[in-house]
Amino acid sequence: MEKEKELFVIEDQTLVQYNGNEEKVVIPDTVKTIFSDVFSGNKTIRELYLPDSMTQIEWKAFSNMENLEVVRFPKNLKSIGEYAFAKSKIRSIEIPETVQTIEAEAFGGCKLEEIGFGNRTDFSQIYDNTLFMAARKCFCCGGVVEEVEEGWKCSECGRIYKKKKLKQWKKFVIRNGVLIKYLKGARSIEIPQGVTAIASHAFDDSTVLEVQIPDTVRTIGNEAFIWCDWLLHDFFFPPHLVRIEPRTLVSASAGNIYIGDEVEYIGFEAFAGSEHLQKMKIPSNVKVIAEEAFGECNVLSTLTIAEGTELIGEKAFEKCKDLRAITIPASVCKLGDYCFAGCEDARTLEFKEGNLMSIGKHAFDGCELLQEVILPKSLMSIGSGAFKGCKNLRKVTLPMTLKNIPMEDIFEAETEVVYRSDVQMYRL
Repeated sequence: MEKEKELFVIEDQTLVQYNGNEEKVVIPDTVKTIFSDVFSGNKTIRELYLPDSMTQIEWKAFSNMENLEVVRFPKNLKSIGEYAFAKSKIRSIEIPETVQTIEAEAFGGCKLEEIGFGNRTDFSQIYDNTLFMAARKCFCCGGVVEEVEEGWKCSECGRIYKKKKLKQWKKFVIRNGVLIKYLKGARSIEIPQGVTAIASHAFDDSTVLEVQIPDTVRTIGNEAFIWCDWLLHDFFFPPHLVRIEPRTLVSASAGNIYIGDEVEYIGFEAFAGSEHLQKMKIPSNVKVIAEEAFGECNVLSTLTIAEGTELIGEKAFEKCKDLRAITIPASVCKLGDYCFAGCEDARTLEFKEGNLMSIGKHAFDGCELLQEVILPKSLMSIGSGAFKGCKNLRKVTLPMTLKNIPMEDIFEAETEVVYRSDVQMYRL
């Protein structure tokens, strides 16, 4: 699975992610706000041009950009948040007159040499000590300023620029009960009670180790936790979640994953490539396990699918190389192509008598350690290559409904095929 991403990820006129490596970056005009930490730590950008549509710069938005030298500020900018450009390489800045507030440490750690404010006369909400330390002069009269207990004081006009305590850093952006974005920083987090939804991409590519989701959450967007490589602890879905959307935890490193009893649908690549998933229990309410839902979960060794599941999609468990035993419940009607292909450590395959009508192409291809399989009486069709590559499969028992299928296309030549009816067994 390749990690394909757009250069700018924009949702509701908000830039939530940047995926480029250019030295000069021009933010699209459609962007009004930028989430905190979107560019933080970027080491390639030297020039940054912000659109006039922006009115505020969030805290830490451009912090620790060690090569950032040039910033073009929006003409309508009103506020610059805490640590917004902290520890960047900026030497010269021209602050638009529209800016009303510059929070503490907005340019902390920057070695500023030139500072311009245009014709500004009101500096009552300029709280960044770095600006005064760099200028060493009053922005009103040009007099020398000195640090005093309450802030910075001009020796000539007596003006005092007050200090301001840093705000408590936010962990999330939450709007109308929806967690839009995790702002990074903490490694173990607890999502606040009252959050009802987690948006798409809310945690993607983060370094969080552990997440606790409250019972109030009813929906989780697709790719919400994609590429969370540090998510090593067990992951518990909230109890009232009905759908697990596509690629929710794809290529995350979560431990065991626990699905609530109300879940009915597990989406495309929902857990594909999960590196530490060893055990999985599919609850009885789940009707559909979609394509590649658990594909390439290489250490998944124990799988329990409760009665109730009706469809196991294409490549749903493909290349789960450590899976030892496969049991298909009676409720399953269809097995998709390649659904268990490449499960090379599977030793047993059991079909519960019930509703199974079709087995897709190459469904169990490459399950090398299978020795004997009994297919259910309800089975009406079986795709080509379904048991190809099963080198040790000595015996297969088929229902009479499959007597005319081309054996050479489905099984290895060494496999003994036996037919059965409700009364007696027929041997070829």
